[in-house]
Amino acid sequence: WNAFQNALAAAKAAAASKTASAADVRKALDSLKKAEQNLKAAGSEPDTGKETETNKQPETPSTQPGTEKPNTNPNTQKVPAVGTTKPVGRGFYKVTKSDAKNGTVALVKPRKATEKKFTVPGTVKIDGVTFKVTEISKNAFKNNKKLTQVIIGKNVNKIGANAFNGAKKLKKITIKSTQLKKVGSKAFKGIDKKCKIKVPKKKLTRYKRLLKGKGQKASVKITK
Repeated sequence: WNAFQNALAAAKAAAASKTASAADVRKALDSLKKAEQNLKAAGSEPDTGKETETNKQPETPSTQPGTEKPNTNPNTQKVPAVGTTKPVGRGFYKVTKSDAKNGTVALVKPRKATEKKFTVPGTVKIDGVTFKVTEISKNAFKNNKKLTQVIIGKNVNKIGANAFNGAKKLKKITIKSTQLKKVGSKAFKGIDKKCKIKVPKKKLTRYKRLLKGKGQKASVKITK
């Protein structure tokens, strides 16, 4: 180490001297280089006042505005707010409960008033979030003159007032849900007098009571 320090001092002096020849400077540099090599061979790094590569601490880059990576974690994904209404498949759906895991929506209406057959699905996906379809909104199919068949999905627990009012060609309704609890007034008023409403076998008795007096003719049959 002492030899290196001496060689370094001599090299600095030669470089700063106005009277030193090129040979003097070259000799001083050669001596410094040799001293440095001997120093490394001894297992140490020269102290030149600068950090060596092995002693440098890794830099942590700061995040610059606009360079943040998009959040792809589904657990922090933004969930559509209550009231958000968007078209999905063949219908329009409105968020009734905003929750990433247990969110619900209502079928507002079909996208086309000319639908002849319509299936209310068990779930729909809005902005990447899956929602259960638990409701058919009031007036959803009101005065739909083309509708002949409807399948009501497994998660529907409410059918709004006048939901099928005036759908005079509606001849077949299949209710797959075992969770239906509320049917609004005049929900089936004006449907075909020969319409058949098929319900889950284990819910036949209960659904007959639930669907009674919702506007349909007495000739409309409720079967399992």
